[in-house]
Amino acid sequence: MSDSILVRITLDSYDMASTGRQTQVYVQIPEVASASWLLSSDLFHRLKDRPWPEVMDVVRDYVTYGGLASNSSATAAWAAVMEWLRDPANRDEMQAAWEADQEQRHPVARKLRARVAELEAELAKYVGHEPTVAEEMAYLKERSAELEALELGAVNGRTSASCGNPDHPTWLRKLDDKRGCPWCRIAEMGGAA
Repeated sequence: MSDSILVRITLDSYDMASTGRQTQVYVQIPEVASASWLLSSDLFHRLKDRPWPEVMDVVRDYVTYGGLASNSSATAAWAAVMEWLRDPANRDEMQAAWEADQEQRHPVARKLRARVAELEAELAKYVGHEPTVAEEMAYLKERSAELEALELGAVNGRTSASCGNPDHPTWLRKLDDKRGCPWCRIAEMGGAA
């Protein structure tokens, strides 16, 4: 067995004697048991995105009240899993394993986790440490540069410029280009003619 808790819910034709599809719930709990149950196909869509402890509650109800056929090894594995889940700490552990699994499966969750790690690392720099004025100024300059790059600046070696007239849009120019506002120049040229 792997060293992590795992629950997988799949829909397929598992039983050669059956003509329909079934929902398989596979559970692996290290040092406890590894087992799977075949449930009704209509349970698949109800279970596939639910947290694992909730899935196990549905399986428990299905096995208890649905009269699921089993053999002695399946019954022993079932009993071991259900005994393990009675402890609230184990349910919390299974919930944490489900959350980690969701994080690995979904790209948005991975990006959010990476951003949280970045923010935690930044916060760790300041916990128990009062920043000096020089550190604070360096941070503000770095952050200001990031924000300027987001505005329009530093696009392919160009920077944003504006003349101060609210009717004229911001434009891009090379760093060494010192010409004035193109809209002001057009207005001047029109007035000179």
